[in-house]
Amino acid sequence: MEEQLYYDLYQYLSNLIIPENYNKNEQDKIKQLAKNYTIQNDKLFRKNQDKLQRVITPSQVEIILFNLHKDMTGAHLGVETTYNKIKERYYWPKMYNDIKIYIESCDNCQRREIISRHGVPKEILSDRGTSFNNALINEICDKYQTKHRLTLAYRPQTNGMVERFNRTIGESDKVLVEQTHLRNNMSAKLENQWIGPYYIHNVLDQNVYKLRHMNGKLVKGIIHGNRLKIYIEQYLEPLILLE
Repeated sequence: MEEQLYYDLYQYLSNLIIPENYNKNEQDKIKQLAKNYTIQNDKLFRKNQDKLQRVITPSQVEIILFNLHKDMTGAHLGVETTYNKIKERYYWPKMYNDIKIYIESCDNCQRREIISRHGVPKEILSDRGTSFNNALINEICDKYQTKHRLTLAYRPQTNGMVERFNRTIGESDKVLVEQTHLRNNMSAKLENQWIGPYYIHNVLDQNVYKLRHMNGKLVKGIIHGNRLKIYIEQYLEPLILLE
């Protein structure tokens, strides 16, 4: 919730005060919104059925996200689980979208397997390569009740869905590189599957790329696009705890 609206609701609920420069429509809006809020222990709460959610302002959002996703008890849970945990106690507009963006830009989550970031998928689509079409993958899909669809011979409609991401990578983009030797290594599941980030130095033919380190030094060899994914940066990691 925007700081000004938070302040207006707080003042109205505490003292029945609305800024004098507000016109009638603005005053009526505050009065109408106030029906869904209350003050407890000098803090603003939103009424949500049988529970109260503490209202969070923009300056507090990243503090909440850090505490419930990244700290020692947050465990880097996926979007849905993190959202469900947060909404039990807190509220701010567009909170689901903020949570999704925050987790997608989490450095640790980008280096781990996709299930830990997004939850178990209902369906996955892959080509027929042995990396995806094997007993281990089948066992995992059975365990999590995930439907596994395999593409047929090359068809732009389906293979394009798998490869579309690679075509979006351009020079100077930051990317992570998959350690393919960990794909089927269950004993190494706690290791980071993705390393980096690196810069794209050159886009070559046949969907291959030349990379460079963050210090500008070129990476030896070339990397195929199917081992790359865009790295999303996150700028703030607050260490302040809310009461």
